[in-house]
Amino acid sequence: MSTLIIISLAILATYILTLVYKHGVPTSLSDTYYVLEHKKKGSGRIFVLIMFCTTMLLIGPMIELTPENWKFIAFLAVIGLGFVGAAPMFLEKSTSKVHYMAASVSAIGGLVWIFVAAPHCWPIIPATIALTLIAATYTKSLKCYVFWAEMAVFSSVYSAALIVAL
Repeated sequence: MSTLIIISLAILATYILTLVYKHGVPTSLSDTYYVLEHKKKGSGRIFVLIMFCTTMLLIGPMIELTPENWKFIAFLAVIGLGFVGAAPMFLEKSTSKVHYMAASVSAIGGLVWIFVAAPHCWPIIPATIALTLIAATYTKSLKCYVFWAEMAVFSSVYSAALIVAL
């Protein structure tokens, strides 16, 4: 179970670090879809693939790690990420509502999941917020607040999931 979480994290982290290294800090993780599309038409599908891969690898372990009455929270947190990938073009009127709703459900679900499935891990949330603020300051990219907020949520959820799984 922890192996799937680690693989999911490795895929997502590799994608994020590669994009940040090559193109700088984006305004949001979803913006990397447009960054890739701008470089080469059709390459935005890599964003979609990454979202689907991380979702498929993470959904089983997250549900398994969650107390019986709260499994729907794990499902919402992870499946929201899948819908972000299914509607990557957040600047388009036809998909923006789905994208933003899915991102919100995923982020809120992930944080709620920490409190119900890993209540002893809640200190991870302020710790990752502090670390992401340090990273944002270091990279001089505080204006990319959505990206850093996403990184804080991802870091919190993955850290809590690994702690609970181990």
